[in-house]
Amino acid sequence: MHWTLVAEIISDALALILIFRLLSLRLHSVYGVFFLFLVFEIAMSLATLAETHLYGAFDYRTIWACSRVVSWVLSIWIIYRLLGAILANYPALQAFSRKIFGCAIVLAIVVGFLTGIPEYSSRISGMVGFVLVLDRVISTTALILLIAVLGFILWFPVKMPRNLAVFSIGFAVYFTAKTTFLLALSFWSHESLRLVSNAIVLVLSGCYLCWTILLTPQGKVASVQIGHSWRPADREHLLLQLEAVNASLLRTARGSAS
Repeated sequence: MHWTLVAEIISDALALILIFRLLSLRLHSVYGVFFLFLVFEIAMSLATLAETHLYGAFDYRTIWACSRVVSWVLSIWIIYRLLGAILANYPALQAFSRKIFGCAIVLAIVVGFLTGIPEYSSRISGMVGFVLVLDRVISTTALILLIAVLGFILWFPVKMPRNLAVFSIGFAVYFTAKTTFLLALSFWSHESLRLVSNAIVLVLSGCYLCWTILLTPQGKVASVQIGHSWRPADREHLLLQLEAVNASLLRTARGSAS
């Protein structure tokens, strides 16, 4: 319990610092969904700590399980917005990717329900276990989508705002660690839940710290290319390919609409 409290305090403190950082740089409106995610995580952490350490009238796992649902929505929303921002210059490809994203999330939720129901049976432990299964499936899906997005920007010479690149890499690290820990938990005893939760919180805390340091006002407009350093001729060829794919999708969409 002691280490859980320490991990939560560190995470809340760093999240609060990041909130003030976003406010001072006037980035809270630019990254509104992420700002809402931070506020929600702090609020639920404080509610859980208060219930666990001050009152104890309810099982803290119930609060945690309910909070995960909102956290999933916000996390998925953030990735959805990141995807849209990265592909902002390619509207047809953006629309197509968002459809794939939506289908993947729906499929993940269905798989989570189908695999979670038979795995757990008792009321409270079963509810927490079911949420863990769904959390694992959604995190894995989010990670796969993020890897696909990062693979795209690493291969194609696409430029993006520096802050957007920082956010994308940070969330890729977070979901990689979270998915790994949740997959490991499926092979460990369920008494390891607290240890896994602390590890995930500490990874998220590290992301908070990196975002606080690396996000800048100039990063809103300063463009970076984090992918392969292509020769000029190869770069132009890849960009033409990307434009061709975008145009083809656009023609297909117009044909379907007519």
